[in-house]
Amino acid sequence: MKSIRSIALSGTVLAATLHAAPGHAQDETVLTFWDNQQTESGLSQYQQEAVSRFEQENPGIRVEVTTVPYGEYQQRLLTAVQGGNAPDVATLDQIWVAAFAEAGAISDLTELAEGAGVERGTFFPGAWDSAVYDGKLRGIPFNVDVWQFSFYNAALLEEADVDPQTLTTFDGLRAAAEKLTDTGAGRFGVGLFGHKGEDTVVVMDSFIFSNGGEVLNENGSCALDSAESVEALEYLQSLVPFAPKGILNASSGDMRELFLNGSLAIEFWPAIEQPTLQSSDLDWEFVNGTAPEDKTPVGTYGGWNLAVFEQSENQEAAWKFI
Repeated sequence: MKSIRSIALSGTVLAATLHAAPGHAQDETVLTFWDNQQTESGLSQYQQEAVSRFEQENPGIRVEVTTVPYGEYQQRLLTAVQGGNAPDVATLDQIWVAAFAEAGAISDLTELAEGAGVERGTFFPGAWDSAVYDGKLRGIPFNVDVWQFSFYNAALLEEADVDPQTLTTFDGLRAAAEKLTDTGAGRFGVGLFGHKGEDTVVVMDSFIFSNGGEVLNENGSCALDSAESVEALEYLQSLVPFAPKGILNASSGDMRELFLNGSLAIEFWPAIEQPTLQSSDLDWEFVNGTAPEDKTPVGTYGGWNLAVFEQSENQEAAWKFI
């Protein structure tokens, strides 16, 4: 989080060093900014503060914010591009950047970044590389997260005499899940989910990586039949007796509800979910990843980049906002 705040601060300093175009109230530029909905009200507290500060520092520019639930967001952006109504700036999931760039929908920011001194060394390497397509910079890293954390109900673990640090190993997590499960009382040890969704994939990937396995070989072929990958998936399957029923149709959101109502002891979430927990009455904590005792936990990395759309008539203001 300190690194993310430092990046945000660097962006503020960058904006201050760029020259604002002369303007008057009647010449106000309206900048449209689309983002994945972060909270029930739209943007997160920190994003809203950044938008407000930008408007105060740039009185000739007003930012019009639109937030869209994640499940609808990509299609809404695609429809807007196809209809010639793309926003000036939008956040793009890292896994979408290549497609939007290949379609010619987002601007090449390479020269703008070089001119402003914005470079790879300022960011986590993986975040920067996710914004580069065909050798050109197509966005600026905005936020990152890792599906690697095991959040736990501290009161339930204490009641079952489970040491939270044991959750960091495969054997320890399974033993804890068994002790924490009481199906008669409607209480479950671990929150597994298996619906067709990104959350299912990234959690499985994390366990595969943590066991030394891979999803793809270097040549792009499937690596899920390697011994390490198979072993990790079999391990996850061994946790099924300690999870709620119906997991093949369940999502992380379903497990979140069970965790919040106190009937689930352990759940796998990214760090971005912490505000939800902070507003709850739960006594919760987390451990960082789970792996076999002789191996290192490896998380599945993801995040968002800020991109400028080619259709924007406010390229300079859009870059300043980023």
